[in-house]
Amino acid sequence: MKKKLIVSGCSFTSNHFRSAVHPEMDLSWPRWPELLAKELNMECVNLAISGQGNDFILGTLQDYVLGIKDKSEIGLVIAAWSQCFRLDYQEGNKWESWIMDQLGGFGQFQHHITTNEYNEFQMRGDIEGWVRKSLRLYMNFQIMCERYDIPYLQTQMIPLYIDYLRGLFIVDKKLETWRARQQIVDIGKADESILEAIMEYDNLINHDNFLGWPISKKLGGFSLNLKAFKGYEKDDEEYMKCIISDTDSHPNALGNKILAKHFKEKYEKINS
Repeated sequence: MKKKLIVSGCSFTSNHFRSAVHPEMDLSWPRWPELLAKELNMECVNLAISGQGNDFILGTLQDYVLGIKDKSEIGLVIAAWSQCFRLDYQEGNKWESWIMDQLGGFGQFQHHITTNEYNEFQMRGDIEGWVRKSLRLYMNFQIMCERYDIPYLQTQMIPLYIDYLRGLFIVDKKLETWRARQQIVDIGKADESILEAIMEYDNLINHDNFLGWPISKKLGGFSLNLKAFKGYEKDDEEYMKCIISDTDSHPNALGNKILAKHFKEKYEKINS
């Protein structure tokens, strides 16, 4: 019997992702978990759902892993972490997601709410607090896997917080928009405090099992989708070959192959 490759994440991992920008496009190519499972001769269990955040990722992985009585059936567990400003919650066994946006916003897969609505909905907080919450989730995932002696990898699949600082989904870059964003959050100050928070976990996170730690380019780490595709510039030919289009940065068929390659190389490195 093949061992299981268990993966959770957001739209960059989900089998069921559909492009909001190109709803007519055929996206039936294999996703990276399926490609990786084939390379490792494992059975693929893909729990990822588009639009979900890090609570969902840990929750689905933990529920599935703890539900397996014989942990030797598990060959590898991967957490492909999403953005910290997504709010996941459950109604029964069904997961839902909200996404924080400084100035409102739009989206196909999540409800988008303002800061005040978020505070009324669940709890108060700010971007540094949401980053710290995600860091605790990373540690919880690591502790669970090491407790049961389960092979694991984790990565920051897409940037954890930077899109919030820059103004998520803001396409109008006129001066007025930038001023409004600056009034809501001091980008420089927030970024500095977040980097300090990340480094507080530097001696706790298992670097060997975290692809891209410490997750920020400023600290020498990376988000996998940016690193794997050699940058994030629209005029970067190598990058453009890996994504759906210049208006949808999700991985295409080639991009999924490259993501699978990065995970395979990391897995082989820690098991050599």
